[in-house]
Amino acid sequence: MSAPPAFDVQLARLIEARGVDAGSLARRAEVAETAVTSVLGGGEPEPLLLRRLAPALGLHRSDLFIIADRPVPDDLTLQDPAEAAALIWDARRLTADQLRQVYDRAHAIRHERADELEPALRCGCPGPA
Repeated sequence: MSAPPAFDVQLARLIEARGVDAGSLARRAEVAETAVTSVLGGGEPEPLLLRRLAPALGLHRSDLFIIADRPVPDDLTLQDPAEAAALIWDARRLTADQLRQVYDRAHAIRHERADELEPALRCGCPGPA
């Protein structure tokens, strides 16, 4: 299995998929355009930049940290590993229809949260596969 493309390539693909350019993304994220172009040129993204770019791209902040192959900050993760294990344990008992309902609701919440953060950014595009 090959490694995923470098973050600059993935970011360029996200920008293209969202139908924006580096300048408009920078404005939406309220960061300097040079910060975005630096990362597109192969520079390492700073954590604050990732936090600001994620909602501007219609993504959860933690997802963009993962895409960038950077450690996800504690405030963006479940604090209790037992909580995550309990969710997984409970989910295994659900039927396929129930799992689809959970997925659909989680997807709706994701878009509701994106709407709250920046209504103009919601494009209806799915996140990276």
